[in-house]
Amino acid sequence: MLEVTRATEYDLETFTTFFGEHANQLTEQQQLYTYGHYVEIHHEKKGFFALVPVDNHTYWLRTLYLTPDMNPNFILTLFEVLHAYIEENGMENVYVHCHQPALRTLLEAQQFTEVDDAAVPQQLEAPVDIGGWWKLCQNVKK
Repeated sequence: MLEVTRATEYDLETFTTFFGEHANQLTEQQQLYTYGHYVEIHHEKKGFFALVPVDNHTYWLRTLYLTPDMNPNFILTLFEVLHAYIEENGMENVYVHCHQPALRTLLEAQQFTEVDDAAVPQQLEAPVDIGGWWKLCQNVKK
């Protein structure tokens, strides 16, 4: 059974343990913990995403993570879960910053389109100097 659970339903130590050696590389850990969600399969945490609010209907997909033991194909399931979560919660605009050229095709397949920096809300600041912003727009009826 697949479930999405808020990170804050667990303590901060669980968050740190989940990311293991990668925890020290995460910037804005408190923000990720506050707005993050675990994707659990049979009560085992296997994925994680954080949607940080920018305004009432705009969010930053700050991270999308799979545990190292997961089959890489699970990323497609993780995107399906993410799309459902976005729709269920009325999130109209979701931005992600991509600095890995290999992920461009995946983002395009998941209905993200690359956007010019001028089209990105001013509150969003690129985490690294390379790469670009991508946007997913959902027509949400709630």
